[in-house]
Amino acid sequence: MKPQSERPIYECDKLDQGTASKLLINLFGSTLYEVMIMPKQKKEEKQSSSRSIVQQAEMNVSVPAELLKRAEKEVKNMDYITPFSLAQKLSISMSTSRKLLKMLEQSKAVEAVSKNRRSPVFIAKKTE
Repeated sequence: MKPQSERPIYECDKLDQGTASKLLINLFGSTLYEVMIMPKQKKEEKQSSSRSIVQQAEMNVSVPAELLKRAEKEVKNMDYITPFSLAQKLSISMSTSRKLLKMLEQSKAVEAVSKNRRSPVFIAKKTE
């Protein structure tokens, strides 16, 4: 069915904000299509996604001494250490294992063999 050359007819009941309105459209000849127009709903205020000061402080908390001692014991028995292998052994997150390895390197318990951004490789220093 071809559209007629007539211009479509648009009729509106109400277009007040806050009420739904009906729009009658004549697209093809005498057929009227009824369309409901809903008013735009106001966007709800987003909750602030930024972390509070307390949450930021919790994120920056240093590694507990107990975990550091456990890491030192585990490291002595390993041939080589990566953040992933340490995270698996101690059941901790990767970010925590990276922090642990940095702390162990500063305390001279481990030595960096291959240090790069993605996966540094460490070996345990042998104690005589």
